[in-house]
Amino acid sequence: MSRFIYFIALFVVAIIRSLPLRCCFRCGQALGWIAWLILPQYRHLAQRNLQIAFGAEASSSQLRRWTRQSLMMLGANILSSLKMPAMQMEAIRKTFTFEGEEYWEKFIACNDHGGTVAALNHFGNWELNAQSAICLKGRAAGTVYQPLRNRFIDDLVNRDRRSRGVATFDRRKDLSAAASLLRQGGVLGILTDQHAGDAGIWVPFFNKLASTSPLAATLAQKTGAALVPITIRTVGTARWVIRMHLPIATKDRTIGAITYDLGEALAQEIRRSPTDWFWVHNRWKLPKPAFLLSRTRRGFFLPPTTSSTSLQPLRLLVRSPNWLGDACMALPAIRSIKAGRPDLHLTILTPAKLADLWKVVSEVDDIIIIPPKASPWQVAKLLKQRATSSLAPPFAAALLFPNSVRSALEVWLAKIPRRIGRVGKKGKLRSWLINQPFPNEIEKATHERDQYLAVARWLGAPEAALQPTED
Repeated sequence: MSRFIYFIALFVVAIIRSLPLRCCFRCGQALGWIAWLILPQYRHLAQRNLQIAFGAEASSSQLRRWTRQSLMMLGANILSSLKMPAMQMEAIRKTFTFEGEEYWEKFIACNDHGGTVAALNHFGNWELNAQSAICLKGRAAGTVYQPLRNRFIDDLVNRDRRSRGVATFDRRKDLSAAASLLRQGGVLGILTDQHAGDAGIWVPFFNKLASTSPLAATLAQKTGAALVPITIRTVGTARWVIRMHLPIATKDRTIGAITYDLGEALAQEIRRSPTDWFWVHNRWKLPKPAFLLSRTRRGFFLPPTTSSTSLQPLRLLVRSPNWLGDACMALPAIRSIKAGRPDLHLTILTPAKLADLWKVVSEVDDIIIIPPKASPWQVAKLLKQRATSSLAPPFAAALLFPNSVRSALEVWLAKIPRRIGRVGKKGKLRSWLINQPFPNEIEKATHERDQYLAVARWLGAPEAALQPTED
């Protein structure tokens, strides 16, 4: 199957490379418009990401228009990048101009400066950026890449890069060779804008925490190389501008601070050309199962100018137990969950008889009271109304302490995307409503309070907060 897909890709690439560049650009726009029309999952993802980045600055109609334009721009730039390996370098150079080349002359091209890490992004025609911007001055150049699942297509992409004299380094096994290139004065391109999962450091990006790769900052600091963000934006039909930003200081700074500055440089360019970025990537992905960040390998970084209250919140809904004794035993878990990440906004959904208890718990940011005799549909409507009436984003996840089908049905009807709860012997009838079930290990704790604490730990709550406390 991999070979079959590879031969299809070769056939498509051959057709694209037989066309003029401007024709490829226009065809890519048309394909992007078709993708916007027939692929609602990508359309919704792009619009949601644009809402995160520009929700307070742009109208709904503007966001929808940018969504369509961004998919069209993505198609145009992908087809253009596939065409360019078949073009002469002189013809390629006519397609772009430079902005900020004086920074290259002053900080990068000097022979006594050493290597340069070029911080690249999925912005504009990023393949042109990687293959052209980092090798214009005759220095040895390379790029770090994440291998594709199809090894044949992966080799095809890297052959195109190597055809321009750009060495390629697998980020899983070739980082020592990449570091050697920097120590020898070369230029190394590293993509910095993808969700990095557990390997990343969490920094604000458009004022919302996102897992970000620290690789560019780490390599630059360890090798003494300059760290320069380089972006490329589309300014016309098959026309681009490559911008070299001011180098980012790395000496005597934390990796988190450096990584945050890289994100700010990219955000500056995205604001300048919103439709050029790769919005169909789940940049602000919520980790699973541990979406609390206190025990992540690299933790998070907040710049001195940013407080936890100024971040875009991650809204978590916790469905309270139905009985006073059970709710009291859940208090230590609630406290540790709240300590799990600085942007957490914690809302308790509770029966009216327990509302007074939750009102005195300082870790709770908001309380939604279930009206007496309310149906699950009425509760779901209440949750939706609370989300739409607030300027904050909707609930990202719901944690259910009760084992009932009703509690799961409430959040399912409210369309909360992450629904966390028990589906074992005590909750098997609602398994179709829960998409993040408790692990079996939770049941091993004999005391109910310890079970709640085990859930908090599984979600990533800090270890210190899990010690037994007197309430």
